[in-house]
Formats: sequence, C-alpha cells, structure tokens
Amino acid sequence: MNSVKNAADEDEVREMERDEKKHARNELEDLRALLKLPQFKRFIWNVLVYCAPLEDPLNTNTVLMASNIGRGNVGRMIIAKISDADPSAFFKLKEEAKNV
Repeated sequence: MNSVKNAADEDEVREMERDEKKHARNELEDLRALLKLPQFKRFIWNVLVYCAPLEDPLNTNTVLMASNIGRGNVGRMIIAKISDADPSAFFKLKEEAKNV
C-alpha cells in the first residue's frame, strides 16, 4: 500500500482511502475463498492451536509469558479477520477440528 505524501491534498487523501478500502475488500474476498479449502482450514486451525489465543498467557517466567502474549495476539488477530470474512467460520473450524 502507498502512503499519503501530502495530507493537505484532499484528492490524494481520498485516493488513499479508496485504495485502503479496495485492499480491505480484496483481503476479505481472498480469505473467504481460502476458507472454502479443506487444506487451508486444517492449516489455519493448527496455527490457531499453536497461538493459543483463548488460553491464559500467565507464566512465572516473564520471557515465556511475553511470548505467550505475542502468540495469543496473533491468534486473536487471525480470529478477528476470519470472523470479518465469515462470522461463523471460527466455530465451523473448531467443529471440523473435533471431527478429524
């Protein structure tokens, strides 16, 4: 993505806003297409399991705790993006993972 070089230029700002919206739309469309692929669903579920976004990150070792928090943040970002693409997709992924 490009950046605005002159924030006082309203045309440039509007163009940047259009580009950002188009990028967001494309990202959602891509994710919707990927969520139809069984291979992707298995892969992204394994990533979410590793990230442990819904687990408690606390640990007496502060380095491990920081690592857990970081992984959890990535996992929550993935869940948010998946949910934007399809509000029920996360729950479908969870159900399908149980049936494997």
